[in-house]
Amino acid sequence: MAALSKSIPHNCYEIGHTWHPSCRVAFLQITGGALEESLKIYAPLYLIADSESDTGLSIPLAGKANAASRKGPTMDPLVIQPKLPPCLASSS
Repeated sequence: MAALSKSIPHNCYEIGHTWHPSCRVAFLQITGGALEESLKIYAPLYLIADSESDTGLSIPLAGKANAASRKGPTMDPLVIQPKLPPCLASSS
């Protein structure tokens, strides 16, 4: 790997983090930005989940099914049957 890095006539500042010459500072800036964006996305989800568990508030998101037990699933499967049979092609 060292031989490969010697064959490229540029360093990581010129290729990877051109906004700051220090690798450590660039790492901290990228990590801080990623942490900020992930908190914007996931913090509301964690707060909703936490408030639901504390107050017993149920927010139906997509339908609720209980965990399967040894007797089988606790939620009836949804089966849609056609009202009319499909048209069958008659062969001559």
